[in-house]
Amino acid sequence: MDFQNEINTLYKMRFMENEGDDIVIFEQLLNEIAVNSNVDIIPSLCTLLEDEVAEPSVSEYVIDTIFYIAKQRNTDKALEHVATSIPNMLMSAEFWVERIHQLILSNAEFTKAYAEILTNINPNITEVIKKNLVKLKEEPIDAIQIKQIELLLKNS
Repeated sequence: MDFQNEINTLYKMRFMENEGDDIVIFEQLLNEIAVNSNVDIIPSLCTLLEDEVAEPSVSEYVIDTIFYIAKQRNTDKALEHVATSIPNMLMSAEFWVERIHQLILSNAEFTKAYAEILTNINPNITEVIKKNLVKLKEEPIDAIQIKQIELLLKNS
């Protein structure tokens, strides 16, 4: 099933600043995508993330959808799509990239899969992600996440 119309609508609504933008409709479209799509939709979902949104819960819903799809479908392929989307996201969604990395780091299965992915993707993308992880390590995060970052940096 092609979700391009839904993605286009979500993209137009992502800032929640226009007349007719409705968070309920936004969430319903994401739910439809979550239930009926596959992991190949993840790069399109990543384009919806923006740091400068009027309603941050919009981006939280997008991230929840990405991780729901990752858990329900092919986790490795889903995280590979996330990883390869990171460089494009850093320009306008740096905060959400950090949030995605925190969620990956808080799940041992995701962290292990992500470490493997980072060894197999384009080395330029891996370097961008590693720089972001080093930056995240300097933020106030818990000791477990610091150890997970060190593991990712060492193994990729």
